Amino acid sequence: MLSESPVNFSGRWDEWFIISFNAEAKAVAAGDYLKAGWRAYDMGWVHSLRRQADDVMTCARRAATHWKSAKAGASLDANANRLLGNGYELKKEYLVALATYQEALNSERSVSEESKEVAATLNDIAGIKRRTGDIDGAMIDGREALRIALVLDDTYGVALYTGNIASLALDQDDWLLAESFAREALTLADQIGSFELIADDNQRLAIALIRQGKAEEAVPYAQRAVDIFKRLGSPCLENTNQTLRECEEQP
Repeated sequence: MLSESPVNFSGRWDEWFIISFNAEAKAVAAGDYLKAGWRAYDMGWVHSLRRQADDVMTCARRAATHWKSAKAGASLDANANRLLGNGYELKKEYLVALATYQEALNSERSVSEESKEVAATLNDIAGIKRRTGDIDGAMIDGREALRIALVLDDTYGVALYTGNIASLALDQDDWLLAESFAREALTLADQIGSFELIADDNQRLAIALIRQGKAEEAVPYAQRAVDIFKRLGSPCLENTNQTLRECEEQP
């Protein structure tokens, strides 16, 4: 699972990386390979946020090695595979990514049919299906991830998966459904204080409004997304700037 720590939510990615880097070295020196694996895993997600695919995969393999030394078991092997799948996804090797995510999901379901890990991996699989054009399949997996998150009262998961369903609704040209899910996701993201989710949901809401001919209403949402992604140094900034320009150009 992607860390829900304050340094992640507040966008302090460099700080999160440095803390994890130092903690991994200390854990290895102490022979605590369970903790070392988690810190390598956290560094992998920082690289993911920055779209650094090769570094993501390096961290995933290092986490797997640490957890193997710790005899941590199937659930953490699945975490390492999920991070590895993310690396393949960033490299646009979608078939390999899907197989890797499916392997992680099988391991997670051997532990529990309904867990945060299962929901997160279903969400990842939905993302791959979306990228390969299977929007209906992605919606099925995305809604199942959301259902599990609601059962588990996983606020972060509910916020994340609700926003992703808004993106799928945009792909289906269902502007009203996209607006509804984006507004709900934004409310949740604001409540938990995750800057990245807040920016994503503002972007989605802006697009849904633009497609309905409500460009003026969309401007503050697009602007907020731009401001946050700029502050984060996110690779998403270029697309968000394009959305803002579209707001300003629409009559």
